[in-house]
Amino acid sequence: MKTISEKEYGKILYDSTVGVNDIEAKDIIKRFVKLLSRKRMLSKSKRIEDEYIKFYNEAHGIKEVTVTLQNKMTPQAKELLIQSLKDWLCAKEILLNEKVDQRVIAGVKIATDEMVYDGTISRKLAELTNKLTY
Repeated sequence: MKTISEKEYGKILYDSTVGVNDIEAKDIIKRFVKLLSRKRMLSKSKRIEDEYIKFYNEAHGIKEVTVTLQNKMTPQAKELLIQSLKDWLCAKEILLNEKVDQRVIAGVKIATDEMVYDGTISRKLAELTNKLTY
């Protein structure tokens, strides 16, 4: 018997809840959790939920983006970045996760599920170091 992956379970749950009202969705989710319990898969529920969210976000034009910088952004800079990311990623909505990392010398690192853009000086220095050591 084929084992169903977390991704497949996430897709099944998403497909089951598309176009239904809140009451029906709650009932579907309740039955889905009972199914996971019967199959002794409740420990995988977080990963299944993550996969469900990915399907939901993709269907609704939502992109989750992690931005890594040396310092926290101002609200104005954050809003400007979100608008730019919407255009760049052709998204209706951006879920921005801001990550502060003191190891970032300057610049910004932007990551989505599909790609990573690393425009930090830290990365450029690392590349230069690699070139000089070979």
